[in-house]
Parts: sequence; structure tokens; C-alpha cells
Amino acid sequence: MGKAPAFQMYAQDFDMDTAAWSNDEVGIYTRLLNYEWINGSIPSNLAEIARIVREPYSPRFHAKFTEKWMRNVAHKFAQNGNGNLINRRMEEVRQNQLKYSESRRKNVSIRYKDKPTYVDTHEKHMDLHTPLSSSSSSSSNIKTYMQLFDKFWKIYPSRNGRKVTKKESLQCFKEQFKSESKIGLLLQATENYSKSCKEGFAKDPIRFLKKDFWRDWLEKPEEPDDPYANFERIGGKDGSQNRTDSNLEND
Repeated sequence: MGKAPAFQMYAQDFDMDTAAWSNDEVGIYTRLLNYEWINGSIPSNLAEIARIVREPYSPRFHAKFTEKWMRNVAHKFAQNGNGNLINRRMEEVRQNQLKYSESRRKNVSIRYKDKPTYVDTHEKHMDLHTPLSSSSSSSSNIKTYMQLFDKFWKIYPSRNGRKVTKKESLQCFKEQFKSESKIGLLLQATENYSKSCKEGFAKDPIRFLKKDFWRDWLEKPEEPDDPYANFERIGGKDGSQNRTDSNLEND
């Protein structure tokens, strides 16, 4: 895991702890804390410390910097056992951050165990659990599933040149039609309905899908019987007048 780019500074604690310090001492202390956070420790050599905090350390300024360091700043750091200095509070903050980050990482790992790591960018209605063969890829399933809905939508008759409730119909299609066989029956029923529906009288598609109304159209409707099929036509081939009912009284 990469190093954390920032650490908590408790403003009230810091301000109270350095209240009696000069501005130079506060600046030196702050720079050293930043350096330690980035590098893990600070050198114990005063010349190196002066370089880190941008203070001159030539023979002329040696005593002056040593005074700033020894008066307040030095006691904020301790040996780390490797020849360098650390601020113990700083390292406690670092360890707390590491523990917190690790616990978050473990929680995420447990929460999403055995789940796909992709980011789902499909719309809500594009359900990956489609009724298509599991041997095909998810993207292929979605494409084919949507093609089947598009086929239904294309077959369904319009009303006065318009089709409405497409969004609702798609949601209903996704919820109710989860197998290829059922979708096949729906397409058959839709085709039968389309052939039999008079122009301008088609139901809204959502009404056709809901409550299994579409099942009424699984069988192709029979042609209506000719009401005059069993009656003789008036006017035979020879021009004679035939009666439509032999039991009719004579005129």
C-alpha cells in the first residue's frame, strides 16, 4: 500500500503545545514533522536538520540554530534505534492510519468476496441474468435479450401511427419473460394480435403484456363464419329465383 499523503494535526493540541515557542521554532518543528511523515524519520545530525528546515548552519550561524533547536524542538524527538530521530506521536498517528486502512481493505474484500470486480455501466433494465444460454458472454446475452424485445416492439401494432409505454413495457418484459420458450410464445401471440387488430384499436403494449392478456392470442383466431353459408343464393346460374328458406310462405 502506498504511503498516506497526509496526517492529522490536532489544531488545539498543537497550538497549546507550542504556545510559548517563537515563530522560528514553530516553523522548524512543522518542517521536521512533514519530513518525518514523508521519510519515516529525520537525521540526528544538526547540519542535516538545518538543511531540511532551510536554516543556515555555517560557523557564523551554528550557535544561533543550535539554540533554536535545543530550547524547545529537540525534546519533541527521540532516537528510533537506527541512528535517526522520530516524533513518537507522529508515529502513533501513522500506525493508526495504517490499521484503519487495513481494516477498511479487509472489510471491502469480505464484502465483495466472489463478486465480479467490473463496474456495471449498463442501464438498470439490462439485467445480466438473462434467459439466454449461459455459454455466451454477458454482453452477448444483453444484446440478444434486447434484440428480442425490439422484435416484439416492431411486431406490435401501432395505434394511429404511434406506440407508447415503451419504457414500462421493457421493464415488464424483463420481469415476466425470463426464458426463451416464453418469449417465443409471446412473439407468436403478438403476431396473431397484430394481424387481427383493427387500425386504431390496438391496446397499449403494457396492457397487452400485463396480466397475461397476450396468452389469449396464442392461437390464431379463426375466420368468422359466413352467416349465409347455409343458405341458397338468390338468383341461380340459370337466372331463376331461388328461395333462401324453403319454409317461407309464398308471397
